[in-house]
Amino acid sequence: MITNKLMLNHEKTELLILYARHRPPPTLDSILVGSKTIHVSKSAKNIGIWFDTVMSMDKQIANICKSSFYHLKPTAH
Repeated sequence: MITNKLMLNHEKTELLILYARHRPPPTLDSILVGSKTIHVSKSAKNIGIWFDTVMSMDKQIANICKSSFYHLKPTAH
């Protein structure tokens, strides 16, 4: 990474492990990339969509409902 002048944005780098709901999750809790340790996340956002470990889309649906309620709620003047 240093040779190619690449750097990780530690605040925006997430590790998401996908697995089947009926199987136990893998025991991996982090990976080492260069000198940075990246910890496993329960959900991650990519191209505006929230993904979670079992692809249930619960967080995506909750965020859409939250945004929709905000935009539909009448404002008090």
